[in-house]
Amino acid sequence: MIVNQIHHHVFNEMPIRMLAFDSNGTQLRLVERSEIAEQIKFRLSEEDWQGLDESESFDLVNKLGRYAILSHTWFRGKPGDVVYGDWKVRDLNSKGNSKIVKFCEVAARNHGVVYGWMDTICIDKSSSTELDESIRSMYRWYRQSHLCITYLADTDDIPDMHSDAWFTRGWTLQELLAPQNMIFYSKNWTFLAQNNMEMTKKWHTFRAFSESVYSQISQATTIEKDEMLMCFSDPALLPISRVLQLATRRSVTRQEDRIYSLMGLLGISISVAYGEGLPTAFKRLFREIMLARAVFLDLFNHSDQNHLIPSSITQYTERTSVFDRTFFYTSTDLDNHSPIEPTSMTQLGVHAAVFLVPLFRETIPGVPISSNTAYHHAINITWFDDSDKYHVLLRNDASAMFIANFQAKSTPLSAISDAIFCGILNFWRSESAYHIPDHWLYVVFKFSTDLASKTIPDINARDLVQISGPRVQSWPRDHTFGPGYNRLWEQDLRKMGMQVAQLYLA
Repeated sequence: MIVNQIHHHVFNEMPIRMLAFDSNGTQLRLVERSEIAEQIKFRLSEEDWQGLDESESFDLVNKLGRYAILSHTWFRGKPGDVVYGDWKVRDLNSKGNSKIVKFCEVAARNHGVVYGWMDTICIDKSSSTELDESIRSMYRWYRQSHLCITYLADTDDIPDMHSDAWFTRGWTLQELLAPQNMIFYSKNWTFLAQNNMEMTKKWHTFRAFSESVYSQISQATTIEKDEMLMCFSDPALLPISRVLQLATRRSVTRQEDRIYSLMGLLGISISVAYGEGLPTAFKRLFREIMLARAVFLDLFNHSDQNHLIPSSITQYTERTSVFDRTFFYTSTDLDNHSPIEPTSMTQLGVHAAVFLVPLFRETIPGVPISSNTAYHHAINITWFDDSDKYHVLLRNDASAMFIANFQAKSTPLSAISDAIFCGILNFWRSESAYHIPDHWLYVVFKFSTDLASKTIPDINARDLVQISGPRVQSWPRDHTFGPGYNRLWEQDLRKMGMQVAQLYLA
């Protein structure tokens, strides 16, 4: 049994190739998985493993296969870092070889491991198959490492950390958020900090850095302490749009790496295809998130004012944090409920359920509306290069009467309409009631140009045309000052001009 566990662990949970060294970090060798398995079996003979149950033997195998993983920035210029093809002549590159030697010494002498992994020397990039597996697996290798040794080549002491280039590179985002045990070392390989302080917050226990380290990380990356703590517990809790936002602030050598470096953090896997370009890689990532994740509404939390489907990752730079639940160490409010119908990507766009709510202009010529009857808080709707105020009606009989008598008319797409629809995306249903939260993620619709005059309740959702990308509207949590839409019975929708429809959104 334990031999099978060794092979399963080595060939499925450990990197393809690693550095092996003795307890002093010397006698360095590059070893493949098959040799690692034989070494573990040999070391197993020195352990008392007879009589262990399956769980205990698994823990023993995991202990014997513990490894350190290095996070660092590659040296610029010539000769740079030692790479796999230069292993046998690494002594010719004193600077690059010194990094390897110091990493192995620190891993062995300070942390008691005899295996180490670093991307420069342990990946044969001439093999497209090995490169693809390594990129897809790298997040998991960092997450499952015994410890991550982070080498800050520009840092002397903790107050200098925020200016280190390590915090600016694309691949180091997952290397910051994935490891459960992280240790920072300075440019002289002196110890800086470790997340070995135990902290309990909101009924969760975390491994934590000191406050001074969190301050440096936040200054360098905008990632707050609570986000870091949440990621040490489970990086999947970080909202999708927040991961994409963080990626926009980082630099990469190959543009596709801006996307490939996010696979693990986003819990998806796509093939590596250098040369496809950033736009194509982003489209594939976007589609795969929708296929692989059960809830992904936060994917539409971006700043493209015209399209629900963003054309670039840069449109997440201005995503809103209003839906985030980091303070409670849970993910975004947008992931709290599954959609009432499956949401999918099609050739016509995103096929999704929307909750349609009519909105009316503040001033409609020839249509008097009592202020205590209908108009409530205004929503500013940007209309091409201008904006106009539209109001949500209060939930009462007077509003229902106004809606029943209002005649909707089509106008050119470039013209301002007296009435439009707000299509809310983040709603859910329980029993026969629909629930709408205090913060709306919505898109705007107007009537198609060939619409005959109709009352609002008689409008068919297919008569509407999407005219915006995602917008956000927040109402006060005191429902006295909201429109009263938090809980709506299905039989009440028509009289308020509301409806639920499956539409194609672009």
